[in-house]
Amino acid sequence: MAVPRALAAVSRVEALTTLSGNPTSGWRIGGGVTLEALAAAVKDDLPVVAEAIATVASSQVRSVATVAGNLLQTNRCWFLRSGFDCYKRRGGLAPCYAILGDHRFYHAAIDGHRCQSVTPSDLATALNVLGATVEVQSLLARREIPIEDFYVGPGETQMRPGEVLTALLIPAGAPQGVFEKLNLRDGDFAIASVALAARVSNGAVEDIRLCLGGLSPTPRRVRRVEAALKGAKMDPIAVRAALELELDRCAHPLAQNGWKLDAAAGLALTAAERLLRG
Repeated sequence: MAVPRALAAVSRVEALTTLSGNPTSGWRIGGGVTLEALAAAVKDDLPVVAEAIATVASSQVRSVATVAGNLLQTNRCWFLRSGFDCYKRRGGLAPCYAILGDHRFYHAAIDGHRCQSVTPSDLATALNVLGATVEVQSLLARREIPIEDFYVGPGETQMRPGEVLTALLIPAGAPQGVFEKLNLRDGDFAIASVALAARVSNGAVEDIRLCLGGLSPTPRRVRRVEAALKGAKMDPIAVRAALELELDRCAHPLAQNGWKLDAAAGLALTAAERLLRG
C-alpha cells in the first residue's frame, strides 16, 4: 500500500468543492464536496444517492467526509486494517488471510481472487445505476472514466500516479432509484447492498438497473438480470427470482459467506417493493 510522505489540504480549492446541476442538465460534483452537502442537494432528484449517503458512518463524519474520499477509501478488511502483512500489502509475497480466516462479512462471495476484500464505497454502488462518470486530472491531462469501469479490484482504481479525482459527473435522465443495505450496526460498512433504479410505464419495465455492493471485489452491475426483467411486469418477486438465478450461475462464495447471496436477494426484493410503491 502507498504511504504518503505529505498531505495537502484542498478544502479551499473552488473547483473541487463546487456542486452544480439539476435533473435537466445533469450534475457536476467536485471531489471535495462533503457527503452531507451532496445528500442535501440531491435528496429529491437522486434519492438513491441520498439514501446511500445516509447509511455512511455518522452525521459528524458525513459533514467532513468527501465524495473523493468515499470513492477512494481503504478496504474494510480487518486483516488489512489490523496491520497484517497480507496480499494487499505485499502482493504475491504474502497470502490473503481472509481465505482461511474470518471472512463472514467483508469479503467477496462472487469473483473473489488475490485480495478477497471488496470495494467499500456505498456511494459507488449507488452511482452505478445512474451511469455516473468520474473525472480525474493530472498536470498533463484530464480523463473521464465511467464509474462501472473505474474499479479494477477491491479498492483498486484506474487512477494513475499524479492524478486527482476532481469531479463526479451524473447525467440527466436516469430512472429513479433506491438503496438498501445490510450492515452489522448503523453507519457501518455494507455486508451486502443493492442499488436499484427503474422506469416503469403501464406496469412494464422500460429501464432497470441493478448494482450489488459488498459481494464482489468491485460494485457489480448485474446486466443479465436487467436484460431478463426489461419489458416484463414490474414484480418484486420476479426481481428476486432473476437475481437468485444469476447468483446461482456466477457466485463462488467462501466457506462462511455464502449467506450474503441470500441477503442480497432479499435486499433486491425490498428495493423493488419500494420502487413499485413509488
